Amino acid sequence: MLAGTAPGLFRNHLHNQLSRALRDLAEATSDRARLEEAIIEARAAVDGDPADDPWRYVYLNNLAQALGDRFDRTSKLNHLAESEQAYREALKVAPEEDLHGLATIRSGLATILTHRYDRTGDRRDLLYAIELCRPTAAMGEPRSLHELASLLSTWFDLDADPAVLREAIAAAERAVQTTDQPGLQVMALTTLGELRTKAAINLEQPDALARAEAELAEAVRRTPRDSTQYASRLTTLTNTRHELFRRSGDRGLLDEVTAWFTEVLDRTPPGDVNLPGRRVNLALALLDQFRYFGVTSALDTASGHLHRALGSVPPHDPFRPILLSILGSVYLDTANGLAGDEERACLDMAIATLREALSVASDRFSSRGLLVNNLAAALRSHPEQSVQAEAERCCRAWLATAGRADAGYDLVRSTLVASLLDRLRAEPDRASLDEAERLARGLATAHVRDHRVPVMNRLALVRLLKIRAEHFDVSAARTEAVVLLRSVLDAPMTPDERIRAHAMLGELLADDDRHGSCQAYCTAVELLVRMVPRTRRHTDREHGLSRFFALASDAAAAALSAGQPHLAVELLERGRGILLGSADTGDLDRLNAAHPHLARRFGDLDARIAGLRTSTDSPVTHTELLLRRRLEAEESEVLADIRARPGFERFQAGPSCAELLARLPGPAVVVNASRYRADALVLADGKLSVVPLPRLRHDHLMDQATRFLQHRDRFILGHELAKIDEATVDLRVRSLHNTLSWLWESVADPVLAALGPRRRVWWCPTGLVTVLPIHAAGRYRKTTGDELAETVLDQVVPSYVPTLRTLLTPEAEPANRRMLAVGIGETPGEAFLRAATGEARTAAAVLESSTLVLDAEATRARLLAELPHHTWFHFAGHGAQDTYRIEGAHLLSHDYADTGGLTFTDLRAARTDRAQLAYLSACRSSSGRLTLPDEAVHVAGAMLAAGFDRVVAANWKVNDDVARTVAEHFYRFLGDPSPTAERSAEALHSAVQHTRKALAADLTGADRDLAVLLWGAFVHFGR
Repeated sequence: MLAGTAPGLFRNHLHNQLSRALRDLAEATSDRARLEEAIIEARAAVDGDPADDPWRYVYLNNLAQALGDRFDRTSKLNHLAESEQAYREALKVAPEEDLHGLATIRSGLATILTHRYDRTGDRRDLLYAIELCRPTAAMGEPRSLHELASLLSTWFDLDADPAVLREAIAAAERAVQTTDQPGLQVMALTTLGELRTKAAINLEQPDALARAEAELAEAVRRTPRDSTQYASRLTTLTNTRHELFRRSGDRGLLDEVTAWFTEVLDRTPPGDVNLPGRRVNLALALLDQFRYFGVTSALDTASGHLHRALGSVPPHDPFRPILLSILGSVYLDTANGLAGDEERACLDMAIATLREALSVASDRFSSRGLLVNNLAAALRSHPEQSVQAEAERCCRAWLATAGRADAGYDLVRSTLVASLLDRLRAEPDRASLDEAERLARGLATAHVRDHRVPVMNRLALVRLLKIRAEHFDVSAARTEAVVLLRSVLDAPMTPDERIRAHAMLGELLADDDRHGSCQAYCTAVELLVRMVPRTRRHTDREHGLSRFFALASDAAAAALSAGQPHLAVELLERGRGILLGSADTGDLDRLNAAHPHLARRFGDLDARIAGLRTSTDSPVTHTELLLRRRLEAEESEVLADIRARPGFERFQAGPSCAELLARLPGPAVVVNASRYRADALVLADGKLSVVPLPRLRHDHLMDQATRFLQHRDRFILGHELAKIDEATVDLRVRSLHNTLSWLWESVADPVLAALGPRRRVWWCPTGLVTVLPIHAAGRYRKTTGDELAETVLDQVVPSYVPTLRTLLTPEAEPANRRMLAVGIGETPGEAFLRAATGEARTAAAVLESSTLVLDAEATRARLLAELPHHTWFHFAGHGAQDTYRIEGAHLLSHDYADTGGLTFTDLRAARTDRAQLAYLSACRSSSGRLTLPDEAVHVAGAMLAAGFDRVVAANWKVNDDVARTVAEHFYRFLGDPSPTAERSAEALHSAVQHTRKALAADLTGADRDLAVLLWGAFVHFGR
């Protein structure tokens, strides 16, 4: 028809109609070629139209819409400009009486201006777009009402004015109610659902989220699945359901969100302008799979989607900084799960990515402040002070050019306060303290958009006041800090922040209110104990505990100062050895049998709280914090109800001191060293006594522990020692002897004097005392002949326990005795151990029922398969301890290079029932981690947790020949007259004393003086 029609009004009308049909076809099929044909036909309609044609504004509007569709597919600003020009021309010639036509043109132009605002950040475009829609919206025109609602939603994102959001919701509601166009009604429903989701998040309107979900679900239901709009509307619904997950912690809901985002991505064709954003949505859901539920594979998948999204976004696209910022957060999360060099490399990658995000963002980028804040937060987490200092400069540079209305303004100021606080902790100066306090006071009381800011800065202000009180002797600052801290204790905050707040209150009250200090520390310990098992990833558990180094010791010291020694013992039992498991595991079974309704309620609350994020490294919303606070309050009520029931007074609270006194197999000594005081808590003969240890000062302990670790890790004898000059050797001898003599005078001697004559003593050191060999403490001096220093070994048979509750577990049945003896002399890549296989054969000969596994037979799989079937275990081979992480504690199987050997987690899970004895003739099998000294995260601790009643291990590097000598004497003693694990402590004591005397006879000079590093490595754990 068009071909046979002469130029004129009717032909122009046909061009326009064909253009609209082609445009509809292009939308339905995503066919770019059809869209280009539609644009050509629309231009023909406009170009052939006389200026006075009454339908010219319709043709111009159609051309503008087609050009706008092209921009949606290309994101090219020149296409956007063409569309804008056509809309403006249409607006000039449109008749005022055509309200619907005017509304359509104004709405279209407003959309184009909004797109330009998205790319340039020029708010004038957004304001003009809003004003374009107001006149026709005021007349009740549905399309204008819908467009106005969308624009006001964008404006609310900028200034967070609740009135703007309420106006937007009202406009969207009117659009839904007044339109008779099904397509427009579905669009308005979608916008209304988005707005209600924002209201739920920003205005704390929880009911709005349920209404939003219903409206968005209806919009999706009314959209054909083959429509190009289906994926977009499903995305909006899924975003709302993602927010619902963050409030509920329901894993099934998150799985559904992940599946729906995956479906959306599958429906999005290559090259679609929405593809990068939809990859980001899926990546964020996967990040939550990791952050909430520890699905580590989700991190890699999320990273892959983000990298692909980056690959499809042009270098100067405004979406690129957002992508890079999210990718940087993925690297940060990954770094938190690593250690040592790997952690450092990943952290550096995160910082580099966040720097790039900031560098590619234009100066007018609306979220530039958030990018600055993310980078500064990452810089603060870096171990080097020079990098940390950059965080402060980064914040100051942006704040110098930003205004209060800029997104992220208060967050950046808050991060600046945190950066100043970092510096003030190291080097207090009054000027910086004044500045930080002024900023914190303003942020602590201001009405700011991010609800975390006031609480974060009240806690920061407390820390600043504490610094002022301690370093500038301002007593009023301490009083104000206490009042302020108490006012914030019930505010929504992360578990880390809440624990730290209670511990800080305990510290502030330590001098003036001892009972208040004790109560605050008790609460902090309880919160820590309840937080850690709920953290699903091992690395997060370690990280969380390492942040609260010595909390249990400080709490026990506060209890002692308050005159409550029994409580001090209970706090040390409650707050230490958390990673090894507790003695509470049977409590839930008993509760379920006696009070099943309470057990179900408690279990449900525990699971829901466990589903919420815990780490301050992964930012949480205010809504999540409110939900956590509500659930925790409900849990406290349930716990109080349970503990009010007869027989459940100590539900989930660990053993009481009275129970320990009644059930311990012999005298036990808990050595508690805190910054407040140091004491030995002696449990013997059914009584608890407190032995003050005034010489065990905190600063001395740190110094002596550092000295001993240097000696331990630089241990050499014989030819290697002879290469060092005499003065240096003499210094080493005197330093080592001074440390062990100090340990005798500060700890061992006063405790042994208080105990009186004893045969067996269990030592339970805490904090940094765990790195010191109490059994080797003595009166040391350079000796000659056969004279030996008097040590703890000369007075008692010592054993160690990580916690006293270790001694309360039911003992293994002695009848089922089977030995698994492992000797690995040749471990690929490691030094040859010539005595290892012979030592294993000696061990295998002790019991009639034995399994001997040597060298290449000793694979990881074989040993893990054999362990559950044996109640005695001897391992002679290499051991290792990474000071950064749990999995660094391991025994080296023959295939260690390929499998990683037997890790802490492997060994802890190796048995399901009790076993009698494990002998670990392997270096550093009980040395543990310096950042978690109270957690016994070493191989010996893993064996105790796995069910072995007794463990012999090495505290540091051992000599191969000495190890064999000790083992041979140990088994000879143990087998006389018949083998029994109950005599293992006596056997090791005898073996070490024998070896000690033999070394004194065989060695001379400095080798003899340093021989304690040979025999002192061997220790006994457990019964």
